[in-house]
Amino acid sequence: MKKLFFLSLALCCALSVSARSLDDSDDELYPTNFAKDTERSSTTYSGRQLTSVSLDAATHSVPNANMLYTDLTDKVFVVAPGATIDPSVGFSTSWMNTYVYIDFDHSGTFDVDEPLSDGTLAEDNELVAYSGYELSDGSLRNSTGEQLSNLSGLDAPAFTLPATLPEGYYVMRFKVDYNSIDAGGRIDDDESIIKNNGGIVDVRLLITSQPQAAVSADVEGNGTLTLPDGTALDGQTISIGRPLSILAQAADGFILQSLRVRHGNLAAADSIADNVAQYIEEDIDLSNYFGSYIDLPGTLVDGDMMFTATFAENTSDSAWVMIFNDEFNQADYTQPDTAKWTPSERYGSTWNRFIAYSDSTVFVRDGALVCRALRNGDTSADNVDMLSGAIETRDHFAFTYGRVDIRLKTNLHVGNFPAAWMMPQPPCESWPNAGEIDIFESIDAANRAYHTVHSNWTYNLGNKSNPTSSFNEWVYLPNYHVYSVEWDSVSIKWLVDGEVKGTYAKSSDETALSSGQWPFTHDFYIILNQSVGDGSWASSPDLDYVYETSFDYVRVYQKQPVESTGILQVTSDKRQGTSIFDLQGRRLARPQRGLNIVNGRKYIVR
Repeated sequence: MKKLFFLSLALCCALSVSARSLDDSDDELYPTNFAKDTERSSTTYSGRQLTSVSLDAATHSVPNANMLYTDLTDKVFVVAPGATIDPSVGFSTSWMNTYVYIDFDHSGTFDVDEPLSDGTLAEDNELVAYSGYELSDGSLRNSTGEQLSNLSGLDAPAFTLPATLPEGYYVMRFKVDYNSIDAGGRIDDDESIIKNNGGIVDVRLLITSQPQAAVSADVEGNGTLTLPDGTALDGQTISIGRPLSILAQAADGFILQSLRVRHGNLAAADSIADNVAQYIEEDIDLSNYFGSYIDLPGTLVDGDMMFTATFAENTSDSAWVMIFNDEFNQADYTQPDTAKWTPSERYGSTWNRFIAYSDSTVFVRDGALVCRALRNGDTSADNVDMLSGAIETRDHFAFTYGRVDIRLKTNLHVGNFPAAWMMPQPPCESWPNAGEIDIFESIDAANRAYHTVHSNWTYNLGNKSNPTSSFNEWVYLPNYHVYSVEWDSVSIKWLVDGEVKGTYAKSSDETALSSGQWPFTHDFYIILNQSVGDGSWASSPDLDYVYETSFDYVRVYQKQPVESTGILQVTSDKRQGTSIFDLQGRRLARPQRGLNIVNGRKYIVR
């Protein structure tokens, strides 16, 4: 499969549209066979929802899954001319079909012809892929011509864009329906998209061979916008279709109040041409901004970018400060920083029974930490079936209370059992009395993420629902997502891509507390690992498969009191995103307990 650009989905800061866009109420443009404001009302299939649309590794979430139609033409997928691309949808059942359309001629409608006699599609057909359809001869096929036994397949096959298609923006439609190529949705009495709780999403598609784009940045107030290495953002050249991380840092006494970006074809005379947006202007939601990194997905980098940042006086008495991070931006196939990480040790538990630290189980590649589990090729030297990789910050870094963000993806396969989690820094009570906080786990080939706490109260005494101590939800795990935990003295909260998925609270019952309901009062360290199941939860492993999970970054923040330092200036080192000193003026790798000077401000780490 040809893919010119790496497409990323993770958007740690959500976005809202503010530029001129196509009028959603204009049913003459990209019409549907039902009112576009129709809400899901079927009681027969009440659990069905269309939650996301994806192209290769890029995904756009549907903000309100209760709507049958969603206009996401403020969002874009970036692909190369003539590329073969793989569409998919997030939907709660497989007993529906996906249909994909592209308005090649910018007519404002999707011109659809019947598939050819073998089920394949002519190049000029604006239906470009479908997962299932009954042809006129009664055969059931998909758009590759494959004959099907039934119409239960959800994901449409990959398709190749016409090589002669002019570069530029197009409107692309994803439709979840049953046995209907009508782009507006099936509405007959037998099988209705409304009754079946299907869905339609329109999004933009940018076809471009341009590898790079220009960035400009205008800063109002006292602060800076830079790349992670400290280079000024203004005037930089970036890669189209690739994620972009920037550092937005306020000077002493200031905070980042707003960040706005215009992106796309900024040379266009108007934001709308040929019935499709040429550029979008958006405000970045800063609710998940903690004074340092802002991560923008490759889908946002669809052309030139113009940033406007406003820094305002900080009237709060506290602020988030990053106390630990690793971006894994090292040379390919090197080992993680030994000042931050140590190899985990092999013991008899499911997750660590195969641990073997080596260049094949743990390494850095493409700016991410890769942990693997694979067949042991020499059982004479080490009599175990597999070897697996795991690292941890034990004895290097541990903390009490704060927020952890870990961006990761994993390959789905039977026996898969990766995790990002936290354990208490020794010396401590034995497990599970001292507690365990699981930020992320997944098992086998299921697109489902799990978030859990363990303790004497939940594990030994069986109080897993008093209160609920484990949460899970559908997530497309082969794509990058940010899994977070916010932990303070009274609660632990889990988030995925900034959205809260569950909360575990400290009890007010003294009997529960004395029985170990809340052991989360001391330092915990971080573990990243790729393991395999043993049949008890995750299935036993496939010895011929190489299991792999990639961790893009780990970032830990704490909210610290803000006080005046009395220091007029601290010289910044552009090699580091954050300048940290002790009161003797010595540079620190990260804040220590007590008083620290972080970017010229005093922080107290307790």
